[in-house]
Amino acid sequence: GSNYACVKLLDEWVGDPAVAATLRFSVACAAMLPALAYLGTQVDSKYVSWPLARDGLMVGLWFWLGYAVQAVALETSAASLQAFLLSLSVVVCPLLERFLDGKQQPKRAWIAAGLSALGVAALELDGVEDVMSAGLAGGAVLGLLQPICFGVGFWQLEHAMRRHAEPAPSQEGAAGAATTEGGDGVSGDGGSGGLRAVGLPVALTAWNLLAVFVLSVCWMLGSSLGIDGTAPTAGGVAGLSRVVGAIAAEPTAQAALVGTVLWTGLGTTAGCSLVEAAALGELSSSEAT
Repeated sequence: GSNYACVKLLDEWVGDPAVAATLRFSVACAAMLPALAYLGTQVDSKYVSWPLARDGLMVGLWFWLGYAVQAVALETSAASLQAFLLSLSVVVCPLLERFLDGKQQPKRAWIAAGLSALGVAALELDGVEDVMSAGLAGGAVLGLLQPICFGVGFWQLEHAMRRHAEPAPSQEGAAGAATTEGGDGVSGDGGSGGLRAVGLPVALTAWNLLAVFVLSVCWMLGSSLGIDGTAPTAGGVAGLSRVVGAIAAEPTAQAALVGTVLWTGLGTTAGCSLVEAAALGELSSSEAT
């Protein structure tokens, strides 16, 4: 919930959603990429293998589309509305599972989806004329792309977690491991067993955030050149330089900006993405949403 309020403030303070996204996701990547490097070099090379990287990058592509839509929509609509529109991913995920995976959904899944859709209708119908007059550029309409992008991302992340998960050890194997090294319950792998338990969600999160960061930089460069329809000097690299320069010149005066970048980067992006990946290793995307 705090993410939407913070992203809206960040967009307003920075003045360009592409620059704000670049700042946010650079912090998220700075937190996750060292962990990925450690996992790939010290624990298991599979974490930096192409099959796992490909799946993580594809998840990142869909998440970036959701994040970009989110940032642009927040420029012209309320944070509370966009947060609520994202709840429609509870409709998208069961539909993907039903029609692409052939998975039968229980009644409660469709009831939940229906209640979510009714909630959005109750929120929006009072201002439907304003929404229609705003056209496709309206933040409320644009925000409806969020649940599609994030929903597909959640669905793909669930498949990636299951595709690359290690098989559960047998009871006999677990008992044997417990007596290794004189029965002290410590294996001789330097503690990598514990890291393996969290390695997959960490690795997939790192790869997906790398894709999000690279695409955000491309978006920022596009705004520098005016490719996205904005004035070439309105944001982009010049905007990033201005913001970083202001922070370096007076870090105390920019404490709110720095705190917001850190919170959205570490908390609502890297942290939430990691928890989502871990949850989708045990739950379906429809259950998780």
